[in-house]
Amino acid sequence: MPNGDEDEGDQPQYMFQASGDACGLCSAMNGEVFNDPPSLPHPNCQCQIIPLTADEGCPSYTVEGGTSVRYGSGGRMAHHYAEVTVICCDGTEIGQTIEIDLGVTEERDVEEMVDQVAAAADQAAQEMASGCPEPKAVA
Repeated sequence: MPNGDEDEGDQPQYMFQASGDACGLCSAMNGEVFNDPPSLPHPNCQCQIIPLTADEGCPSYTVEGGTSVRYGSGGRMAHHYAEVTVICCDGTEIGQTIEIDLGVTEERDVEEMVDQVAAAADQAAQEMASGCPEPKAVA
């Protein structure tokens, strides 16, 4: 039962994200996670300090698109294609087009097919998220 004290894991943390043309110092700090917000390491630094919280839900993913292509005798079956993008905790993205074989679609409830696509996208996103870089923890 909660006692009113915040769990240490609920404390906000801060990740250093180097800009695209970062110097060597900033590149070395890229992805490091701090318990307190760090200062930018030098004047005119274009890098970012990104707040991370336990309820942020990262990595997260989006599903876009949605093209179905009919196949088989009389076009009774369909493949569905969608773009799944995983957003890693460090802000990097991993994207992939997935193909879901919906099988025979006539006499199937549309909601059932939508659930099938959502389940396939969720599974693909979980597999892709395993490729996300682990933040480098710094006390």
